[in-house]
Amino acid sequence: MNTSDETNALPRLGDIPLLLAAPERRIDRTPSGVPIGLITLQAWQVDSVPRVPASFSGYAAYLIRVTYDLDIEPDAPMPRWFEVGFAFACTGTTVHDALPQDVDLRDEARTYVLNGQLTFTRQDQRVADPVMSDIQLPAVAPEILVFGRGSPRVRWRHIGTADAPIRSGSRTGWVVLLVPSGQRQILVRATARFALPAEQTEGLRETDRPDAFTIDLPGRQPVTAHRATTDGPRVFVSYAHDSDEHKKAVKTLCDLLKDAGVTVVVDQDEPHDVRRDWHDWMTTGIYRGDYVIVVASAAYRSVGLSELDDRTHSGVQAEYRFLMSMLRESRSTWLPRILPVVLPGHAVSEIPAGLQPYDADHYIVLSLTAGDVAGLLRTINHGRPGPTAPL
Repeated sequence: MNTSDETNALPRLGDIPLLLAAPERRIDRTPSGVPIGLITLQAWQVDSVPRVPASFSGYAAYLIRVTYDLDIEPDAPMPRWFEVGFAFACTGTTVHDALPQDVDLRDEARTYVLNGQLTFTRQDQRVADPVMSDIQLPAVAPEILVFGRGSPRVRWRHIGTADAPIRSGSRTGWVVLLVPSGQRQILVRATARFALPAEQTEGLRETDRPDAFTIDLPGRQPVTAHRATTDGPRVFVSYAHDSDEHKKAVKTLCDLLKDAGVTVVVDQDEPHDVRRDWHDWMTTGIYRGDYVIVVASAAYRSVGLSELDDRTHSGVQAEYRFLMSMLRESRSTWLPRILPVVLPGHAVSEIPAGLQPYDADHYIVLSLTAGDVAGLLRTINHGRPGPTAPL
């Protein structure tokens, strides 16, 4: 099993800042939090497990090497404990096993195998039916607790002791992931928690800014999962499915943006041959985007006025509520990132009310041509604020 640190030379998967924030705020997404440290998610190594037991029929299995670095700010208090967790957002996905397992004594570096039941066994012990071998786990220090096996998520908690306090540095974990056959990508949400001595919080509360990313699931050859980098900005497109004609117009707009070098995230581009958690898709796309385009329409206006029942245009209702929540949390951050767009045949009055159709900027596209999206592109390309880490 190749566990080379060459993967760390690739673009990292993400970052999770650790902060102290005002206690009345659930999440502090603005720079006002007091920085404590940063968890950097390095590139992951993803291998397809070559042989899956018959009891797991209908599933593919993957062995994933997880690497994350903890970097404590200079002069910041050391956490009593910290944990990092990963939720795999695909229906039917299960974390079958994970390393390190619960640790209460310091353990030296060891090598493991994946046995016929797809669980980890020490390689220095007799294993009758190994599936994969040479799985290397660095030395671990007490205490470590693992949670989530048998669920779609895993988290490791590192607890400091008098003899082994929490320190900055790199940690490695391994996950055996069962995924419904046919799935080629999976969304991952990364979160963290930590605790400081009570006398060092100064009346603030410990919080984090979670992140999210997508990893490819390989065929026979392993892949290295890292955050893709692009020269152009990234835009999430939110719109209501008013009609087939409106959907075609939105697709044409997206194609024009793509032709101009913009990375566009829109539901029409997503494969529909596998079951997907659209809420996770939506929140990940919004957080990872530099901008969110909201396409005005009669149905979107009705969403803004709360005129629809829960089952009508439920997807865009969820997107609108999420955007309104972001605006309430930090208006200065999110107002410049949400761009209302009016396509041909529509009116400014169809911009949902919460996005201020008459007293904030909007973008009127007179025709679906490259020339008439130039103003929108100028904002996207020259006012790019950069992504904000997700919930």
